[in-house]
Amino acid sequence: MQTVVRRSRLPVAVILAGLPELRGRFHGVGTFLERIDTLEVGYLSPDATRYALIQPAANAGVAFDVDALDLLVDASGGYPYLVQVLGYETWTAAGGAARIVMEHAQAGAVAADARMDALFRARWDQLSDLEQRYVATVARFGPGPVPVGVVSKKLRRSTAQLSTTRAALIGEHRLLTSPRYGEVQVSLTGFKQWLTRQPEVD
Repeated sequence: MQTVVRRSRLPVAVILAGLPELRGRFHGVGTFLERIDTLEVGYLSPDATRYALIQPAANAGVAFDVDALDLLVDASGGYPYLVQVLGYETWTAAGGAARIVMEHAQAGAVAADARMDALFRARWDQLSDLEQRYVATVARFGPGPVPVGVVSKKLRRSTAQLSTTRAALIGEHRLLTSPRYGEVQVSLTGFKQWLTRQPEVD
């Protein structure tokens, strides 16, 4: 890209999209990638969520009832993936209708819940016993950032002993994020609520 842009002076750009840990993978692989500008989307505001749902439908000549739209916005919590799932399932429930009404939104929300439950179960079943206990502890003290020292104290292990477990939950399983040094939090909207419904989680 440096050759194309700087030497050939061609108007070319590359845009990458990925999970928050993507930038961490750039360290040590070249200064060009380490210096790349980044923009984290994060959770969407209610207005941005409404736009994400309304605009694609409007492009196809479909409108939303206000109460149906409000239900989807509230159900999403602004989590971008869940916004997509809710939009897809509601669109499917509408079955080609010219207007999306509450009945469609409710059916979409139920289907989205089932899909998220399956996602949570698949992620959970991949975890070791210690990883399950770690993420359950973070969820219990969340939903906001939780100091790693709090988790270590609860699990009766040092932060150093748990560093590999923490790293796997962040990088490999993508169930946790680290918003600031020394803190972790659950990365998936609804995961804490899902955990409380599982009989094997104390």
